[in-house]
Amino acid sequence: MSDNNSEDEQLSNAASYDYSRDFIVEDSSASEDEQGNNQPSRRQRGMPFKETEGGRIILEVGQLFNNLNHFRVVLRDYVVQEGFELKRIKNDKDRYTAECAYEGCSWRIHASPIEDKTTFMIKILQPRHSCQKVHKNHEATAVWVARRFKALIEENLDIEAKFLRREIHRIYGLQLPPYTIYRAKHRVLNLTDNDHKKSYDQLHAYGYIVRRRNPGSMVLLHTLTPHIGAPSTFQRFFLSFQAQKEGFMFGCRPFIGVDGCHLKGKFPGVLLSAIAIDANNGVFPVAICICEGESKDSWSWFIDNLYRHIGMEDNRRMTFMSDKQKGVLLAIEKHWPRSSNRFCARHLAANMQR
Repeated sequence: MSDNNSEDEQLSNAASYDYSRDFIVEDSSASEDEQGNNQPSRRQRGMPFKETEGGRIILEVGQLFNNLNHFRVVLRDYVVQEGFELKRIKNDKDRYTAECAYEGCSWRIHASPIEDKTTFMIKILQPRHSCQKVHKNHEATAVWVARRFKALIEENLDIEAKFLRREIHRIYGLQLPPYTIYRAKHRVLNLTDNDHKKSYDQLHAYGYIVRRRNPGSMVLLHTLTPHIGAPSTFQRFFLSFQAQKEGFMFGCRPFIGVDGCHLKGKFPGVLLSAIAIDANNGVFPVAICICEGESKDSWSWFIDNLYRHIGMEDNRRMTFMSDKQKGVLLAIEKHWPRSSNRFCARHLAANMQR
C-alpha cells in the first residue's frame, strides 16, 4: 500500500484524542506483534508524539500517534530528515513494519494499534544506521514538499522555484529535481486559489456575523446578475468596524488619506483604503473596499459609504490626501464641501518623472 494518497489527507483527528497525560496501554510481545498476533502479554507506558521546538523529529519506542495516517506522515518526515531510503515490509491497518533500504543496515521500525484499534504505537525501533546519508530521496515527493513548505509558499506567492530548492537543500541536504519543486508550488497555489474561491461564497455569512457580533459596523456586498436566473458575481465589498469609526471620531485628527493598490493572484481587483493618523502619529485604518478596479464609479461608491458610516456623525472640517484618482475629488466635494484636499508629494514626484 502506498503512503502518497494518505499523506494528502487532513489530520482532522489530531486534536480530538486526549493525550493530556501518559497512560498504560496493553502491548503484545515484539515477535508476536510483528507476526500479527495481538494478544496482550505485557503492559507498556505510552506517550504522545511531539516534535521538538526546532521542528526536529525524534522517534522512540512507546510513542503514540493519532492513527495510521499520522504515523505514516511523521515517519516520512523522519526518513527525509535523516536522509535514508525506506523499505516497507508490512503496511496495512493492523501493522506497519519498515527497514532501511540499504542492504545490511540495521535500522528498523515496527508500529501497530493499541487496544482502541485506532491509535498507533511504536513498539520496535532499531535507531542506528550503518549506511551513508543520501542526497536523493524517493520520500521527498512534490506532495511532501507542498505539505512541509506550504506556509512559506503561501506567505510568498511569487517565491522562485530555485530559492525553494536551495532552502530544501539547506535544511535537508537534498538535491531535488526542478520539476518536483514546480509541481509542489503549483499544488499549493491551486489549493490557495480554491480556498480564496470558497471565501467569496462565504461573504454573505461573514457580513451577517460581523453585524451581529459588532453592532454599528458597516458591511456591504455588491453583486452583479447578468440576467434573470443567472448566478450573482462579486463586484464590490465595503468593510468598516464600529471600533474603527469610534477610534477615528474620538482618537484621531480630522485627516483621511485614500489610496488604492492592485490585488495579485487568481482573482484580480483593487483594494481601496481610507487611513487616518492617531495621536501617536501611527497609521489607523478606517475602512477598506475590494472592487473591480479604480474608476470614477468605484471611488464614488467607496466615498459615499465612507460618508454614510462616519461623515454623517463627524462635523469636523476634514482634510483629505490622495493622488488625484478618478472620481475621488468629486465624491469628496459632494459629501464634505468644506474639506481641504491635499495631494501626496511622492505620487506627484513619481508622475513628473514619467
